[in-house]
Amino acid sequence: GLIIRQFLLDDPNSSVVVSVPATLQSQWEQELSTKLLLDKYLSDQRLRVLDHDDLSLVPLEPPNLLVVDEAHRLTEYGLDSDDFQIACHATAQTESLLLLTATPFRGNAPTFLGLLHLIDPAGNDLEDLEGFTDRLLLREEQASAIESLNSDLPAVYLDPILDEFL
Repeated sequence: GLIIRQFLLDDPNSSVVVSVPATLQSQWEQELSTKLLLDKYLSDQRLRVLDHDDLSLVPLEPPNLLVVDEAHRLTEYGLDSDDFQIACHATAQTESLLLLTATPFRGNAPTFLGLLHLIDPAGNDLEDLEGFTDRLLLREEQASAIESLNSDLPAVYLDPILDEFL
């Protein structure tokens, strides 16, 4: 909410769309209005809160910032679903994108790849799920190895770990 508020205050000509699940739409509108005092922007349509099902409307009037709450839900019907393709088209039409989710992605490579694809389609090819999964596993292994490092670790143990990264 604070990012949305600052975004609107920084640029008087900007517009923001917040896409949320239908069950959260009224809560978002109420909190943007009462807690963040953005009712003026809601009234003049510079700030709109849409149901995820209405993402197809975004390209008709692209905002400067698209915020997607519960973003992981955009991938729940699969990366080849019509819903996900609509989300891809909507995000491609906006200048700035903010994806919000509290759902962990560990062990869910397709969802993680899908969200990264929304941010950077060229760098996150949906056709390369296997390669993406391999890269995730490598990064997890590297993170575990780095996590095991500490200043008390004898060089005999430390050197083989560091050699993996060189």
